[in-house]
Amino acid sequence: NIINELYHGTIVNQIICTKCKKISEREEDFLDLTLAVAGVSGLEAALKQCYCDVEVMNGRNQYRCDKCGTYTDATKGAKLRNLPPVLTVSLLRFSYDFTKGCRYKENGRFTFPMELDMGPYSEKDAGADETTYELFSVVVHRGSAFGGHYFAYIKDIDNLGQWSNPSKGGQQRKVDPSTTGLDVIECESPVDLIENILGKVSHYSMSIDRLCAEISKVTGVSWNKRFKKGYGPINKFLKSCDSFEYNPDSNWVSLRTDSSPKDQSSSTNQEEPSVHTGTDQKGGSPKDNKSGELTSTAKEKTQVPLLEPGCNWFCFNDLLVTPIQVKDIENQFSGKESAYMLFYRKKSLHRPQEALGLASYKIPSYLIKQVEDLNIDLEKQRREFDVKINSISLKVFWSDNFTYDGLLQLKPGVAKEKSYVSINIDRRKTFGELKAQIQEALESQGVKAGCSVHIMKSRCGAFHLYDEITNETNVLQDMGFTSDTLLFVWNGAVLNDRLVETGEDCEPYQFLLKDREDSMMAMVVLAKNKTLDELYQLAAQTTGVDICIIQTTKLIDTGSRVVEEIPRSEEITVEASGLKDGTVLVLVSLDIFDSGEITEDGSCSQQSNDESAKEPEWSITLQNRLSEHDSSHTCKTIEIPTRPSETVHNLKLKSLQLLKIDTIPHELTRLREDHKTMGLQPPLRDGLSLGDAGLSNHVCLLLENGKPPQDSEMTISVNKIVSGKLVSKQEFLVDRQRTVLDMLQAACKVMDCAGSQWFLSKTDVYGDPAEALDDSSATLMDLLINDGDTLVLQQGTVVKKDQVCLSLWLAPHQPSQAQVDRTVSGAGDVTSCRQDEEDKVMLELAARMSLNDITNQDLNLLTEALFPDMQMLFDSPLVINKATSIEELKQALMGTERFQTLRIPTSNFMRLRLMEGPRLRGVVRNNSQVFRHTNTKDPVNVAVQILNSEENLGVHEMLLMVAQKIGGTRIYMPAREFLWNTSAGVGAGDLKKAIASRLSLPLHDVLIARYNPEAYCWTVLRDQPQKTPKNKGKKKGSGHKTNIRQAPYYVQDGDLIGVKLLSADKDVLDTDDFSTQEDIDKRQLMLQMAEEKKRLREEKKKLMAMDGFPPSRRPEVPLTIKVDKFS
Repeated sequence: NIINELYHGTIVNQIICTKCKKISEREEDFLDLTLAVAGVSGLEAALKQCYCDVEVMNGRNQYRCDKCGTYTDATKGAKLRNLPPVLTVSLLRFSYDFTKGCRYKENGRFTFPMELDMGPYSEKDAGADETTYELFSVVVHRGSAFGGHYFAYIKDIDNLGQWSNPSKGGQQRKVDPSTTGLDVIECESPVDLIENILGKVSHYSMSIDRLCAEISKVTGVSWNKRFKKGYGPINKFLKSCDSFEYNPDSNWVSLRTDSSPKDQSSSTNQEEPSVHTGTDQKGGSPKDNKSGELTSTAKEKTQVPLLEPGCNWFCFNDLLVTPIQVKDIENQFSGKESAYMLFYRKKSLHRPQEALGLASYKIPSYLIKQVEDLNIDLEKQRREFDVKINSISLKVFWSDNFTYDGLLQLKPGVAKEKSYVSINIDRRKTFGELKAQIQEALESQGVKAGCSVHIMKSRCGAFHLYDEITNETNVLQDMGFTSDTLLFVWNGAVLNDRLVETGEDCEPYQFLLKDREDSMMAMVVLAKNKTLDELYQLAAQTTGVDICIIQTTKLIDTGSRVVEEIPRSEEITVEASGLKDGTVLVLVSLDIFDSGEITEDGSCSQQSNDESAKEPEWSITLQNRLSEHDSSHTCKTIEIPTRPSETVHNLKLKSLQLLKIDTIPHELTRLREDHKTMGLQPPLRDGLSLGDAGLSNHVCLLLENGKPPQDSEMTISVNKIVSGKLVSKQEFLVDRQRTVLDMLQAACKVMDCAGSQWFLSKTDVYGDPAEALDDSSATLMDLLINDGDTLVLQQGTVVKKDQVCLSLWLAPHQPSQAQVDRTVSGAGDVTSCRQDEEDKVMLELAARMSLNDITNQDLNLLTEALFPDMQMLFDSPLVINKATSIEELKQALMGTERFQTLRIPTSNFMRLRLMEGPRLRGVVRNNSQVFRHTNTKDPVNVAVQILNSEENLGVHEMLLMVAQKIGGTRIYMPAREFLWNTSAGVGAGDLKKAIASRLSLPLHDVLIARYNPEAYCWTVLRDQPQKTPKNKGKKKGSGHKTNIRQAPYYVQDGDLIGVKLLSADKDVLDTDDFSTQEDIDKRQLMLQMAEEKKRLREEKKKLMAMDGFPPSRRPEVPLTIKVDKFS
């Protein structure tokens, strides 16, 4: 094992008794030594602290000596017993600040020597040859505790590399980073910096984003912080610098051909070797120079004599390998870029002479073969990766599919998808190779196009041709070709017998023409090298208006807009006048000029125009959702320029005019906002301005059928919810003074709500039902319901905050055990009569078993007691005030027609019980406050039991169900009610004593258990032993009783208690076995279901592993905190 042979060592921890001098020791294996950095000056001090200093164990921290048999003073320390050939030291530079609650990195100074003597820290007194180590590698971390980068300094022991003196002109490292807070490489000239960065990549080019990332990586700071103040933005700097070629369209920068990094072989001779780069030891072209060193073009390197073989140091930083001086290692003592791991080797390990310069020395041939195979495979993957990332798909159009009338457009009937061919090519190829591939692709489709190739771009809804590509030796990547580049092949001059203007000088501009009322008139397209006089002529010809003046608005420094007249000149071009693509032009006709509305300086005389010029211009997207003649809408979308002061009514009229809709009256159309995140908003009122309606620039409006709301109306959305699910949604245009009752009746009529038990409620911020609208005579305005609000229509009864809703059920009454005992005592002996009752039960079960399709559940008489058949007393829930007492509730129930037929003498013959699902649980006592503290608006299920005698249970009385098991069987007698008075005690023994007394059973032979119907299991009730502290004795006569109403039993009203005689089940069933046959079957079924789920999970894991997916871990359950809604 090469790891153990090189790095394995042993630490011995010793404790020495100061009294008997006995040494107790424990060995630990290590592969690296971890040392703290904080508060330590250097490596020797940290080693001394760990392996020389001892800890004195005295006082309360004394050591128990086995030999002395008592606590004594002792010393505790550690020594290095066995030292490895290669000693690895890990520096603990990352710590956690518990005060600030965050991680941080120790950037303090921590020195380490080039040669280390481990003798003082070793247990054995070995010679200097065995304890002297020399540094041969340092792992450096650059960054903080939250991120960074690792690289390494390595000593060239076998003299495998070629070392030269590092450059001193292009870089400098700060001497004391602790005083400045920085530890980065600085380069004074941005030209030199960018030249060296581009010179390290193939083709000497990259994108601007990648260049900025490389600048930050190399220098430690961004361009904006380091160079922007002196040289401006990086795009502007690259465009103005002659050393680089910058393409703003593709955002790509490359070195010019004559500015590539200098050939090292031309400036250095064979005696001055270049920087070693991996396994390639050849000097030469910049393509082979992978050095991370910043070279200087102004100064030559100063050659220094090579050091003794095996003493040269190199920096390995990812793919970059650069030489360093030994003194550079001292810069890693502190700072953000500091040593993280140290590697020392024994100085006595001398390399033989034949190992110098031989990388494969004593490496087995099979390992070399594996490495060569891996390198071949890696090289293949790199080639495939280079092909993939450099592959682009170009679209090549040809002239047969286009026509020209000032703009290059597709011929009618020609689809864009069929007007081009896609050419897949490597962007590292030349344009000549691309041109040959284009000619071959066009000839294969029978197209005879010209040989002129232009770059084409989409402009003004058509296309425009830019510069022609003629140099066939240029590389596509240097030309900025991407998959978005469009090419056009033609004869280079004429298309459809018309001369085609190409180039950026004749790039087309698109203008929007409007009149003084801000109504859009037309869109025109004109080349930017045309004169303003031609613009006037084109506008007049397009609109048919005798134009006197063309105006535009410009934004000045104060933030306001001013009207500016465009002169009619035959010399000034569109570009020279400052007009941009997409400018809005206002046409002033000759009639307006003659009427005097235009002053001599060209400004408008009307005050409204001056005010509109100060307003910002808006652009609104309008979508047509109108349905004409019962046909579906067209969903046509247009852009409409407008201002904040324009009314919704005027905007609607303008929209109908632009959409050329005259079949629908504007009174039956309306506008509404389609918000990006909140969806459709309520319709807008016609009288409001766009600003007052809460709209903003670039908003999206919908034009739809329907009457617009008046000032006294508002739009309300109603959601119909049934059983917690949204069934339908309807929008209503209602008067603000409409009452809740009218609104409810209208909603029920439109949304098809059967029955009368429906009500409306508001919604909270989450859209869930909130406060119910319980005042039917109140108006919507009084209830603060605003335009656009949403109401919820749901079935049920309105429950106010001080009310509770009850769902009443009639439950059968089980006879109590006292009543059964009275019946038995009147008939004779209790024991014989109980035996007769057991025989009767067995005969009844035998009769049931004779029937077909019998199950174990049918043989379980406990089911009828646990889940009795109940019937609902009223069709609708009963709503009462929370302050209503239980006695008042009983009296109110007795006054109903349903209870009068039952002929109940007094309210004490009526028992109220809460329900949990189908089970009867807690008894509602007369002094109970259960309804007062109910916060839910859902109906509370309450069961009513009619008793044979009066009853008024107190707080110390608990109502249980008791069932006795027939001895030797798994069958129980019918369950009976049992009133347990807990005033004498609440322990398990107290309950057993009360049950044994009631059933006339011997106390020592009785065992009781509580039944859990959800898990089909029984819990035996026993008093738990009392836990007594070690230093306290048990109090005399203090018998401990377990409160079975608390943990772990939680016995409460309605629980079923099973009773068995131990002597009757002896040698038949286990002592704690209370289960029926149904319980056993149900537990077995639950176990099978759990095993089936486990089996399915295992099969799913195996299938995912076979398909190559990693094994999925169970999702972590997040910590959730429930926060109530206080709205």
